[in-house]
Amino acid sequence: MRKEFLICLVIIFFSSTLKAEKISSKLYLSEDYIACIKSVSGDSCYQIYLSGLCYLKLRKYINARNNFRKVVKKCPQSEYVLTSLIKIGDAYLLEGKYKKAKAAYRSVLKKENGRKFLPLIYLRLAQISAKEGNWQKEKEFIDKIKYEYPNSIEKELAQTLEKRGFFFTIQVGAFVNFKNAYSLLKELKKKYPAYLVKERKGKIVFYKVRVGKFKKRKEAEQIYEKLIEENYPACFYP
Repeated sequence: MRKEFLICLVIIFFSSTLKAEKISSKLYLSEDYIACIKSVSGDSCYQIYLSGLCYLKLRKYINARNNFRKVVKKCPQSEYVLTSLIKIGDAYLLEGKYKKAKAAYRSVLKKENGRKFLPLIYLRLAQISAKEGNWQKEKEFIDKIKYEYPNSIEKELAQTLEKRGFFFTIQVGAFVNFKNAYSLLKELKKKYPAYLVKERKGKIVFYKVRVGKFKKRKEAEQIYEKLIEENYPACFYP
């Protein structure tokens, strides 16, 4: 009787855990990240990891890293360990802490089966190289993906980086309406080397207005500051 009672308790526990995880997952997929975090109950590896993803989406990078580190420490054999290490790197990358991001990505390779994430790690290192203006290094990582992993998902993303070019530029606007983009382009061309980029995301076409193609970040910063002073919503790219 006692054995049957314990089995019953275990079944109830796992059923409630699965139900909670399902609710949290649904909230995450619906992009309600705050509600997702609040819905997390229990201490399962998946729920800790999911909370980390939510904090990452909310740009709360310290909270995100704390959750991912907890997964690594609490669940060393979990399927979420390697992806948690990658997400720690992503949090540092998004925060602009490139040295720490690189260290996090490379720590993945020290783990068992970590090398299966090499295409993704190469892509992230290429992105960091672009942010740092190290165009030669960016090209090397892109080439590694293209020639060593020609069938990977990362190849398409690497080709997008390559197509963008190896330079800093400043994005001033992104529109789905061509006339609005062209109007801003004409306005900017009076003073700046502005140009238009057409990019498709799914069924939507974006017209992005950018200024300059600079090899050195300092040159881009000077133009960026002028644009900000003139009240344009400028941002660095990459």
